[in-house]
Amino acid sequence: MQMSRVLRRLSSISTAQLHLHLHQQQHAARPLTLLQHFSYATRSNKRRTKPFQFVKDLGNDPVEDAVPTTPNAPTTHRTSKSGSKHKNTAPADNAPPSPPPRVYPKSSSYFPAFISQPGSAFLDYYISRFATPTPVELAEHPTSLPRHLRPRIPEKSYKWNCRFSLPQHTVIVGEKSVTIEAISVTAAAKFRAEARTRSKELFCAHLLAHTDASIIAEFIDFSTPLRKKIATELEAPVSIAIPESLAQQAESLFKHFNATNAFRIPNSSYSRNNGMNDDADEIRHGRKKGHPNQAVSLSSSQTGQKLKTKTDPRSLVIPQELERAKDLPMYSYYANIIAAIDNNAVTVLSASTGAGKTTQLPQFILAHYKAQKESVWNKGGNSRSSVGNNLPPAPNVIVTQPRRIAAISVAQRVAKERGELIGRDSAIGYMVRFQTVLPRSDPEDGHVVFCTSGILLRMLQDNPNLDQVTHIILDEVHERDLNTDLLLIIVRSLVSRRPDLKVILMSATADTSLFVKYFSKTLPIEPTPNTSLARFQKPSSSVVIRPRPQDPPPIISVPGRIFPVKEFYLEDVMRIVNTLRRFETLPVAAKRYVDRELDFQPRFGVDSFSNLSNSAMSSIEYHPVDIFEALLAYITRSCEPGAILVFLPGWQEISSLLARLKDDTYRVGFRDSQKVKIYALHSSVSSAGQEEVFERPPEGVRKIILATNIAETSVTINDVVYVVDSAKIRINTYDPSARISSLRCVTASQSNLRQRSGRAGRCQPGEYYSLISKKHRESLPYSIPPELLRIDLQSTALKVKALNIAPYAAQVLALAPQPPAVESVNKALHDLNMLGALSSVGSGSKWNRVEVLTTLGKALSNFPMDPWLAKMVIQACAFRALDPVLSAASMIEGGGRIYAIHPDRREEARLHLVQKFLCGRKEAFGSDLMMMVVAYGDWKGVGIGGGGRGGGEREKRDFAERNFLNHSALVNVDRSKEQTMSVLKDLGILGGIKGSEANENVGNAHLVRAIIAGSLFPNVAEMREKNAYATPFDGKLKLTGSTVNAYASYQLAKNFDRNPSIQMPVASSEAKPSAAQDDDDDVDDTEVIVPGSTFQPPVLPPRFLSYQEKQMVDGAVWMRTTTVADPLGLILFGSFGDDESRFKWIQDKDATGQPRWIALLGGWMRVEFADEQSKRVVAQTRLWMARYLEWAVARKVMVRGDSEFEEQAMSLVQLVSKLVQQGRE
Repeated sequence: MQMSRVLRRLSSISTAQLHLHLHQQQHAARPLTLLQHFSYATRSNKRRTKPFQFVKDLGNDPVEDAVPTTPNAPTTHRTSKSGSKHKNTAPADNAPPSPPPRVYPKSSSYFPAFISQPGSAFLDYYISRFATPTPVELAEHPTSLPRHLRPRIPEKSYKWNCRFSLPQHTVIVGEKSVTIEAISVTAAAKFRAEARTRSKELFCAHLLAHTDASIIAEFIDFSTPLRKKIATELEAPVSIAIPESLAQQAESLFKHFNATNAFRIPNSSYSRNNGMNDDADEIRHGRKKGHPNQAVSLSSSQTGQKLKTKTDPRSLVIPQELERAKDLPMYSYYANIIAAIDNNAVTVLSASTGAGKTTQLPQFILAHYKAQKESVWNKGGNSRSSVGNNLPPAPNVIVTQPRRIAAISVAQRVAKERGELIGRDSAIGYMVRFQTVLPRSDPEDGHVVFCTSGILLRMLQDNPNLDQVTHIILDEVHERDLNTDLLLIIVRSLVSRRPDLKVILMSATADTSLFVKYFSKTLPIEPTPNTSLARFQKPSSSVVIRPRPQDPPPIISVPGRIFPVKEFYLEDVMRIVNTLRRFETLPVAAKRYVDRELDFQPRFGVDSFSNLSNSAMSSIEYHPVDIFEALLAYITRSCEPGAILVFLPGWQEISSLLARLKDDTYRVGFRDSQKVKIYALHSSVSSAGQEEVFERPPEGVRKIILATNIAETSVTINDVVYVVDSAKIRINTYDPSARISSLRCVTASQSNLRQRSGRAGRCQPGEYYSLISKKHRESLPYSIPPELLRIDLQSTALKVKALNIAPYAAQVLALAPQPPAVESVNKALHDLNMLGALSSVGSGSKWNRVEVLTTLGKALSNFPMDPWLAKMVIQACAFRALDPVLSAASMIEGGGRIYAIHPDRREEARLHLVQKFLCGRKEAFGSDLMMMVVAYGDWKGVGIGGGGRGGGEREKRDFAERNFLNHSALVNVDRSKEQTMSVLKDLGILGGIKGSEANENVGNAHLVRAIIAGSLFPNVAEMREKNAYATPFDGKLKLTGSTVNAYASYQLAKNFDRNPSIQMPVASSEAKPSAAQDDDDDVDDTEVIVPGSTFQPPVLPPRFLSYQEKQMVDGAVWMRTTTVADPLGLILFGSFGDDESRFKWIQDKDATGQPRWIALLGGWMRVEFADEQSKRVVAQTRLWMARYLEWAVARKVMVRGDSEFEEQAMSLVQLVSKLVQQGRE
């Protein structure tokens, strides 16, 4: 029994312990381990040391006095608690005397106090950073030995002996290699964890003693908390130092500019301070030649002399060619409508849904003219000249529509009704952005052109009197979009100058009294010279009135031809849903939505749109997709055949519902295209895709259309029987004081819902299902506030100035049916002045000065984008970085929705986008816009070089689907770029520049980012936290998880730039196709976790970020579309005008009393200059850049290098390109 017990205890000795015993006998100079000591003590009686005393002393050694050992390590003197010294020697009796021991401090003495367990942390960092072998750890305890081999000491005194060993190795630090000798240390303690900690501390102390100081500094930087780093960074001043060689080169160039009077504009019409006094005086008093307020000279046929005899509706006979529409209510009102148009300058036509007003009224005008022409011929007009003298001019009709799809589809419908093929010998045409089809028939028979409101505004800018136009039909005026309100202002002024012009206002749900009152007022003219601009906001007290009465426009009301529509509200819908799914099984959010709607309490007397957080119009982002799914399943399975039209707020809701229907939870057959065809109708869908919606499906196939309010008006889908309405709409709002733009999802108005329900009964009886309660519906206001009251007016004010209607833009905007707030107008004018697009000229007080468009402003007004975007494009052209900036501007102008991200795959998609279009792409670093430009460039390059045009198109579409991109949006970006390039050529700005010359600096990412960030100024914020920034005026601004400057994405991109071999997060290189698109309207703070290698060097967030806009969502303010901002780039490319609140030089003294120069940007960003020379160079560069841009636009030439001035321009461009590379990220 005893022998077996001994054998069992011997077997407990591990192989590692036996190997260690043999190894230590070969290196007798090393201190004895417990196992070695016990073995030595049992077989030798020479110089035996009491094991208890040895273990006790070793275990109580302070870390500072412990000696980490190497193969040639000296012996160690250890001090016990009692103060007695013991000398540990090697087993050999003739060992040489030991040198004095080397004492190593604790590892914690190397590091700041905020690093917890620094020794262990440094060791982990060291191993990961240099990929060194993991130290071998061996822990021993007396109980691991057989009982007869254990020391004869009390068990309560047993201690753990822990040892760390690391072989010799080499690490690379910077450009040098450092060899670290082999390390082996041992420490003991009563508990294993304590022994391990002591030995690890000993090990790290020795490692630190042999480690390069830069490694220690790197570890401290790595271990410093990000919050502490940010605080340290914010305490440091922002400083700019221009290298002396570059500064000298710049000053030499500026001396040459001064000597040669560079960028001089002879006889320039552009001056911010002088040179336009005479011109301004002519404008002020309306004497300028060709001024629209001056009466135009009209021929006798144009003065309307023949029209003084009023047309009697009883004398009018309905032309035979209109009998094809005799089933429409409009047909029987032909005589009354034509008589009203002939007898009045303005006519209001209120026709209910289904009356046929949009398609029939233009044909009425053409048919009436044809009848007049035939009547004159029949009365004896034997020659063309005699007929012409007795006829009014042939009708040239412009019909405006609020949307592109409406203009195109209505034009095609009218041409088809007339038996014509649009674009081929047809009197019908259309003009929309990117697409124009003009009438091809004989103009003597009359033409009709359908266009968007923006196209007509552009026509008015080129031809203020619309000399060749006879009729203007403004359709859907009840929508009161921005362009429609501007047209109302201009048309009211135009009819006073063009008595022959006929204006017809049409709508199905318009508040006719508003328009009758608006066009019944007497018309104001230009102000007196001493009237202040501020007072012009109130025309009743400051505008001189021309004493000419205006007859009230007649109102023609036409009933609609609408079939009965049965309406169901949420109360009814939930009874239907309960037949498929019990209420208790709905998600919590859906149940809350239903409870809130059914318990809705109206707040009467409150204008809900005045504060979108109130009652009926409060912002509601939740989309009850579960209820939609169940309702559509019920209609598809149980109701009679017919198409289903679903109204949703935006693309995100469309994509979400589309994905849910494809899951086919109720097994209706939504996945089977032989049973159900599902279409999306949205402005981002291509024209071909939109036209498919109007086609009837095969018999037995249900058609479902998921649409926004694009299908609300002027679009008739004949087979629609069922309408399912979310009763929501997305609208833009803007707060000028906080400069915050919000895209809000709100409950629609009464007029919106009336139009939507009317879609169900256009061609047959229908059913309308609304997802709000009936009580809620009845409490809604009649209409949505005009867009003019809700948006930033900078672009609007520029349009008004370009139209040259009056000396002051504020005067024109004050004449709107519902004028915008004074604060909004003044802010817009101030911004235009900062851009250099507007200048106040004249003498005397500032109220006696006139707003005049500068040469730059006139150029900006021709671009189909916001003024600041247009200036960004011009700057990029001038500094030879055109293509990426033009792509970025086109994306912003198009809404920036080039990604197609399904909500359920958001994190996967964002991670994929970051890896594919950001990591390793230096041109995209630090800018959301530039990452989109990179994605666009990769998409654009697909299919080039083979496959033909069709093959390339298919490849591009496949590439977009694999990489979460929206193919249609990218196509629109392509078209927008082409249109903007044509504007640049038409203005002469491109001049003779070749494509390669205009893009010489596109590789300079610093320059491209500087142009973008400078154009975004004053939208700049300074970092405060990892994903939060701030300004003194805005408080905290958050970063969304979708931006490339969100900390996780920024850190991954930065580390990848440092070390492309880092381990990337797990993500598919080619993502699966996405069935939907995320327009990111719902801003969230979801952060995509993008871990790199375990111990990557730390990354500090960029100190400054520029952003396109701020949006408030659920009480938090978020930055959208950010770009890293370099202070030097902001100074050079920012638009400051003469406003010292935006830019000012300050001179003061530093702590030592030395003078220093500071640039104060936006009233809060202080940028210090290292020396006076740097400040002088930057100030002179700003001055010459402004002169160069002015000269380039006025001369209509951009850096061609074929004259002395152009050579100087090239020198300046090269200098600026070098300067911005000195900036910081």
